[in-house]
Amino acid sequence: MKTLTLITLLISPLFAFSQIEPELRQGPWIEHYDNGLVKLEVNYVDGIKSGIEKTYFDNGQLKKHSFYESGLIQGRSIHYYKNGVVSSDANFLNGEFHGEVQNYHENGELRLEATFIEGKEDGTLTMYRSHGVLDRVITYSLGNKLSEQKFDYDGMPYPEESQKKGRRNK
Repeated sequence: MKTLTLITLLISPLFAFSQIEPELRQGPWIEHYDNGLVKLEVNYVDGIKSGIEKTYFDNGQLKKHSFYESGLIQGRSIHYYKNGVVSSDANFLNGEFHGEVQNYHENGELRLEATFIEGKEDGTLTMYRSHGVLDRVITYSLGNKLSEQKFDYDGMPYPEESQKKGRRNK
């Protein structure tokens, strides 16, 4: 459950912006920053997002590219850091994580990779430190945590006994 919370904290803020709908909108919708650059491009059908949504940083750099169907995010959604590096690449089904999910550090190194089935972790969830070294590997079956292995800063596994006690023995 702690890992799901971590994943949610890492990825959810990237999707929060798209959930706010202040009024009933229809057709293509474009918002601009004060500097005139495009902030948001999206299409609405009866006030519900439908089709491609693109959001941009205030420097014009693409921030997010997603697809919506009946107001729910569907398929592949890619988010970027302001420097253009991919921050997350996730697949969705009916608004929930479904399929492969990758999250990246700002330096481009992989932070997390996991597989989800209808919003639940399934299979191996692997986390990496910003310098590319393995941090932990957790195995799930439809959201139920089966095992966890933690690794030290150099990617060496901690002995199982020290993990159970929450201590790091060398």
